[in-house]
Amino acid sequence: MEGDEIEIPPNVLVRCPLKKFDQRRARACEGCEHFGGLTEMVQGATVRFHQRFALQCRHPIDRELSALAED
Repeated sequence: MEGDEIEIPPNVLVRCPLKKFDQRRARACEGCEHFGGLTEMVQGATVRFHQRFALQCRHPIDRELSALAED
């Protein structure tokens, strides 16, 4: 999704290889040198963010997303 600005919701998590694959908020990836943007896995579908997108991590593979329960 090059060129598109998509805001990562604050409740979306990702397992980070730099943090021993512990979960961290995916928004933190935006400042990482390994962040490569988002990949749309399900185009045009009405699914939740973490089901629709994968995070492009150049360390070295895409990361599956999950979400915290919404209040």
